[in-house]
Amino acid sequence: MKEKVSSEFTYLRKLYPVGFLIGLIAVLFLPNLDIYGKTISSIICVVGMYVLFSTSLELKDAEIDEHYMYVTDSRGTIQIPLLMIKAVRESIFGVQKNVIIVELKIETRFGSTIKFVPNYFFGWPLLQNPIINQLKQLADIEKNS
Repeated sequence: MKEKVSSEFTYLRKLYPVGFLIGLIAVLFLPNLDIYGKTISSIICVVGMYVLFSTSLELKDAEIDEHYMYVTDSRGTIQIPLLMIKAVRESIFGVQKNVIIVELKIETRFGSTIKFVPNYFFGWPLLQNPIINQLKQLADIEKNS
């Protein structure tokens, strides 16, 4: 039976750039800001939109069963044998905080790296998400790797 391992709210991360767009519009129409302030603020907003939008496009929806990982995005769904997983880790720092990164031994239509946002984990910030150990166990990856 399939188990959904990615969050139901992954699509919300794709809305983060909208906040920068609203900030850009607000900066452009503020009357008391000089041209240098508007320029610097506009550049920050555009760069922020670009970074968040480009990283959120990589996020997929993921489900697993005993033998396969099913990865879905707007282009469709692919089925990846769990034995084709090379490594599983969690991105803790940077723009993509709390994103599970699955590296594959093969190249798929979505590339050789699958990124998804896991279901919320009520652990300490430094604890590893349990889905990582579950995927490692199903893919028969040593825990020390």
